[in-house]
Amino acid sequence: MQVTTRMLDPERYESTSQSGLKVTVDMRSNELRAHQNPTELLLSAVTACSAVDVVTILGKRKKTIHAMDIITTGKRRAEHPRAFTDIHIEYTIHSGDVTEDEALKAAKLAIERYCSVAASLKSKITWSAKIIAPKKTITA
Repeated sequence: MQVTTRMLDPERYESTSQSGLKVTVDMRSNELRAHQNPTELLLSAVTACSAVDVVTILGKRKKTIHAMDIITTGKRRAEHPRAFTDIHIEYTIHSGDVTEDEALKAAKLAIERYCSVAASLKSKITWSAKIIAPKKTITA
């Protein structure tokens, strides 16, 4: 899996997936921002990833989910790097046949076993960098 990201300006970037889908990442001040910033995207990703798993787990148990609302709260360090220290995901499941115990078990399985994004928060990250100098123009 790969994404290609290009700078639109110093505070906005566009990432394109291998399948051509794009997302704008916006790090401008709140009053100027039109898109989520990187940490908001991370919370959105772990929320959506785990929600799909919760729905799948409950579906395999023949449970009916009419709707689901999720609130994810992240607490970050005050100093740099401002990494998340705690992430809490609260699933509100609208269903006539899902018990609280079943919802808790499904959420636990989703976060601890199946959600790729949650598991990736523990991954090793490597990096490299390269410089490409601008081409010189020859004038006559």
